[in-house]
Amino acid sequence: GLHRAADDGAMQRNAIAITHIRDALDTGRNAWPTTPTAPPLVSPWLMRMLAAVVVVALVAAGIWQFTRPRDCRLEVRVSASRPGRAARVIDVVRADGLTRSEVLTPSGAAELALPRMAAREHWQFSLRFDDSASRPVDMTGCPRAQGDYELEDAHVVLAPN
Repeated sequence: GLHRAADDGAMQRNAIAITHIRDALDTGRNAWPTTPTAPPLVSPWLMRMLAAVVVVALVAAGIWQFTRPRDCRLEVRVSASRPGRAARVIDVVRADGLTRSEVLTPSGAAELALPRMAAREHWQFSLRFDDSASRPVDMTGCPRAQGDYELEDAHVVLAPN
């Protein structure tokens, strides 16, 4: 009997019982009050800090990928502007003062390898002829596209390889 309530108190108790039964059927849980849940093992602010550190690390890794030093390999082609005056050597002076020289083939070609060049590193190249040297050309970073340069009696083409 839930429908046979003798007084108002019994009706209220029946209504409360019906509510508990409905809650139990709807949620699939016990309708009785539960004990408080334990606090999380890791506090929320610590989780936020860890998430922020991970995001900053990912951003830093992305930036590093675009700015890190890379090996720069250039194909050099030199053609003489005046017959009988051919360049023999191409000299490269890097920002740290290191000089690298590559001998040009009789056709005026050379492979120029510049290891671990930073994205904005300043460097210079010049040509050496039999009797003199050309003025240096200032460069920044590894060229991404072919470049043409006129140096005194020679035409120089630098192309990324």
